[in-house]
Amino acid sequence: MRQFLRPGGRQFFPPNANLIARMSVYVFALLVAFSLIVLGVWFRSNYYRQVHIAIEQPVPFSHQLHNNVLGIECQYCHVSVEQSSLQHPCGRNLYDCHLAGGSQ
Repeated sequence: MRQFLRPGGRQFFPPNANLIARMSVYVFALLVAFSLIVLGVWFRSNYYRQVHIAIEQPVPFSHQLHNNVLGIECQYCHVSVEQSSLQHPCGRNLYDCHLAGGSQ
């Protein structure tokens, strides 16, 4: 092992410099790994994705009226309800029922 000496014959780096450098690299790697884990958990959390937060609907709509009282199946408005839980109804069905039938 080569020794780095100052002009006075003393070592340039203290004896524990290798340990400090090695531990600094390990601590940095652990901090990066921990940060990635925290970010991964955060971006997959229900809070970040706003799951179970009610969104104000642009049109007042009652699923109970349409399903229970009128007997309209979910698939009539939500055409791909089996493939995905996030569904936006087709506006064409709204016009078919309400405008053609004359009901409000």
